[in-house]
Order: sequence, then structure tokens, then C-alpha cells
Amino acid sequence: MLLSFSADNARMFDDMLRTITEPRLERLQRSFVEAIFDRDAMPLALQYFADFCDATIGHLMVADGNRTLLQSTFSVEVDPDLAELEAQLQHVNPRVSAIPKMKALKSTRDKDFITREEISKDLVYQELILPLGLGHFSAVPIINSPTLTGGVALHRPMSDEAFDSSEATRHELAAAVCAPVFELASMVENSRAKSSVDLFGPTVAAAAVKRTGVMIECNCEFDRQLQAGVVTTDANSQVRFAHSANNEQLHQILNDRTTTVGGSFVVKNADGAAEYVASIVPVPSIGIMGGASGAAVVLIKPIHKVRRLNVRLVKEAFGFTPAETETAELLVQGKTVTRINEIRGVSVHTTQTLIKRILTKAECSRQVELMTLLSPFLD
Repeated sequence: MLLSFSADNARMFDDMLRTITEPRLERLQRSFVEAIFDRDAMPLALQYFADFCDATIGHLMVADGNRTLLQSTFSVEVDPDLAELEAQLQHVNPRVSAIPKMKALKSTRDKDFITREEISKDLVYQELILPLGLGHFSAVPIINSPTLTGGVALHRPMSDEAFDSSEATRHELAAAVCAPVFELASMVENSRAKSSVDLFGPTVAAAAVKRTGVMIECNCEFDRQLQAGVVTTDANSQVRFAHSANNEQLHQILNDRTTTVGGSFVVKNADGAAEYVASIVPVPSIGIMGGASGAAVVLIKPIHKVRRLNVRLVKEAFGFTPAETETAELLVQGKTVTRINEIRGVSVHTTQTLIKRILTKAECSRQVELMTLLSPFLD
């Protein structure tokens, strides 16, 4: 959800807009539009933002609902060791912890959540923030929802003056000017999540997931696998498999930043038998939203191809109902009555009743006859 601001703030920003040259505002907006489609353009866009606000460094910060950084991009090149340290310390970083307290299009500065004495003793400030030259800080969220917060922060070395109230207001103005661009980025990301799933067609189980494994989009075939218990999602919508080893494999592939080729592993059922293969296909995110459209697509494919009954043809030939068609399909696939009960979530009596009706409509006396009769209707 894009952040909104009050009528008073809107009037204040309108007054300020009249005092700022149009070309600078246009360049600021245009630079972020370019960054939506070209990640390499983001540092330059952030530097434009910093220059506009008389800051030294611009910093794009995007975090999920658990305050885990999805994206942290600077206008300047950052030492790889310090970038790795930032990732390691993010959950104890006072600036990241302050994100939930930040208000819509409102500047939050260090003085709002930490004292100078605390800074002098804080590990993150002393080992990461100050060495990076990020001494003084002002952050303005542009996107805010229970699952995603993102905006642009500004930094100056501690040797410079801290951001004063007028500079904070200018920062808020720049964020408001860029807000429509972030809304555009959100729309693009939403469409990318669906299109990345649709790319694999309707017969392959596919789901777009974040780097944390949280599912954000799936197709009907993946939903069928969810219903069948081949794969599940927990209370946080995180994709889970029956075996912990499979979950660890998924986590490792999603978080391996050294490769862009993804990976695969054999999915085992509750009994330890290998029935499926999971393939993880990385999806490059756009430059603003921190991978909101997902880091990868998870594909679930049966080791032995499961053939489907042509619903239209069997209905035309035998008058099967949807429940009868689904039950007949499972019978043809060799599933037992007990397994059909588990997959469909029905009682033994219901399944037995459906089988009797199927045999009657197909004019068969035994299940083996039914399987032979239905084989031409398999896709």
C-alpha cells in the first residue's frame, strides 16, 4: 500500500514545489522510473535524490514484515565485507529496528530513536554505520504495509552537521515526488509475480516465492499439490515439505547469491519415497521493490508423469460429475481407496459410493475394466 499524507502536508509540499526548479524534479522522477527496469541505474537515481536533499549518500531500504532487509542499495559502492556485515547485523541494527515506528512520508532521524551516548556504545554504529560514512541519518518510508516497507534514507558523515528540520522537510518532499514511481514499481512487481508463474503453463505446478520461502503467487496445478499434501504452507505462507532435508535444500538454493541458475532436489513423501522433483528457478527482481515479486519460482514435477482425465470428454461420454471425474482419475493413477480419501479429504463411505456410481455410469463391473475403458481419455 502506498503511503498517504495529510492535506496540510500536501499544501506545504505544493508551496515548496513552486520554489524548486521543474527540471530537477523531473530528473529525480525520471531517474527512478529508469531504475524500475534497470537495476544498474538505481545508484545514480539515489545520488540524484541525495544531491537534491544536500546529502552525501542516498540509500534504498526495503524490509519485510519481520524487519528483514530485502534490499539495501547505496548510491556509492560499498565494500563487500561491510555489505556482508550489514546483512549479518540487520536484526540488531537500531535503524532497521526503527522501521515499524516510521510514519507515512515523514522523516525519521537518529535523534528520534537513539541517543548520542547509545551510539557511542552501539556495536552496529561503531562497526558498520560509522565506517561506511553513514553517520547522520534521515529516512522517509514511501511504501508501507504489514508485509513490506520501503523508502529512501539519506546519510552524511558524523563530521558534517546533522539533518535539521528544514532538510528533513525537503527529504519528505522528494519522497512525495517519487511516490507515484514506487506505486508504478509495485504494479510492475505484482504483474511479474503472476507472469513468472504463468510462464510455465497450466500443467506444471509453479509458485513464486520470496527469498524467505514465502509464497506470493501460485497456479492451479500448484494448488492441487497443496491440496494433495505434496507440499504445504505454514501460518506465514512459507512453502514447506514433509522432510526437513527438503526444506533445508530449498532454503540454501533461495539464499545462494553466488549463482543465478537455481537448483533441484528430489521431494520425498511422508514415507520417504521419492515421488517428485522440485526445481528452483531464480527470477531477477526489479530495482525498487526489493524482490517483492519473488526471488524464484518453485516447480514441482512428478518423477512418474501423472496423466489427467479429459474432464470435458468423460463428462460427455459418461456424464461424470466433477467429484466422480476426480475419483476416477485417481483410480486410473493407481491410488487406493485409502489414499483417495486422504487426497480428497472425504470418508471411506463417500469414496465407495462414488466408485459404485462411476462403475454404473461406465457400465463396468470391475475397476480393472474401468481403467481400460478410461485410458483413451487420458491426456
